[in-house]
Amino acid sequence: MNERTILNQLNFKILAGQKVVITGHTGSGKSSIINLLTRFWSYQEGQIILGGMPIETYPEVQLREEFAILSQPVQLFAGTVRSNLKLADESASDEVMLSLLDKLGMKEMLGTEGLDREVGEGGNRLSGGQRKRLGIARTLLKAAPIIILDEPTEGLDLETAKQVLNTVFDQSKGKTLIMITHHTQGLDLFDQHIKLDQGKRIH
Repeated sequence: MNERTILNQLNFKILAGQKVVITGHTGSGKSSIINLLTRFWSYQEGQIILGGMPIETYPEVQLREEFAILSQPVQLFAGTVRSNLKLADESASDEVMLSLLDKLGMKEMLGTEGLDREVGEGGNRLSGGQRKRLGIARTLLKAAPIIILDEPTEGLDLETAKQVLNTVFDQSKGKTLIMITHHTQGLDLFDQHIKLDQGKRIH
């Protein structure tokens, strides 16, 4: 089996509470960073430090509790909007969930059923953009200090993408935010911009 280097001499530091965006074309290694941070993958060389300790010193369950992650594709489960959101925070009130969905532009999607609306198997009763935003809402509800969003605005029109970004920043105050995207809008909002090309940092 041929082996190839996915990330090469990549070095960066993210301070607690910073908002960081990682950009690059498909295959540049952006999503690989998520898998390494959460120990779904193991690295062969180098080191990842979290809170002053190598990530491999944390039990995997404990480590993953530090992250709230929107992955690709968004994983939704058959059931209601409410049941999908409560996977992130069982104690979340209807008022909190409805307020967040409204900020993400999903009030009309709920219709008269509200949080009782069924999403279908894998979210098949929702459009792609609705599935995305429901996944973002669930990620933002999790009480984790680090938020990672993989392509949160993919498939959204420019106005909705702007609304989503504004909500993400509003809801992530005091938390560390890492956003992976290949879009260019809103990059000036972030404290740090890391651009990858073929696994190397070029910006």
